[in-house]
Amino acid sequence: MNFSELGNKVRLLINEDPSVINFYTSTDLSAVINDAQLDVVMDFPVLQNSGTVYTEPNVYQYALSASYMTNNEDLLIEAVFYNGSMLTPTNINNERWSYGETKPTGTPKYYRIFNRNIELDPTPTEAKPLVVYYRKRPATMVDATATPDLPIEYHMAIVYLASAYLTCKDKDALNENKYFQRYQMKARQLQLLKSKYDQSVIPIDATIAKQRRHPYPA
Repeated sequence: MNFSELGNKVRLLINEDPSVINFYTSTDLSAVINDAQLDVVMDFPVLQNSGTVYTEPNVYQYALSASYMTNNEDLLIEAVFYNGSMLTPTNINNERWSYGETKPTGTPKYYRIFNRNIELDPTPTEAKPLVVYYRKRPATMVDATATPDLPIEYHMAIVYLASAYLTCKDKDALNENKYFQRYQMKARQLQLLKSKYDQSVIPIDATIAKQRRHPYPA
């Protein structure tokens, strides 16, 4: 489905006629559909990617691409490897990151994400590959003919979740729960398709702790 077709599906689902003037504007639909697409990407590992940079001696901070998916302003990082070894994420307030603190040097064991940079601890002393596995941010759909970056099997998931968000904005809890339940049912179906669209590029022992984003809190 393209962007226009997704919008029509949402309107039909919430009992609006796409051919007439409706309560919800195109701007309303655009916002919830793009928000829903972001959250579907967060829930399903279908847009995983990786990027590699080489560390420099005595440099602990490296900029990350704008294409990296964000979650509440944090980059949605799946795993980070330094020279083949997986690093441990550390809390942003960890005392080792205190301002002005002299950082130890050696083989990095930890990382944190701060201001769209990845910071290593200890500070590396050699030029080695730093591989970051991440969720790729889907393109924001604007044109009517634009299509989601997700495979077609995931398009109805976008529709159900967008419908839930639209009714949530109107504080229609009954319909919000109904559409979110449909999204959850679709999610269970999509889990069965995981083997078909398993785009995972992450080594088997890497895991992610997800925090679900909800752009329209009740």
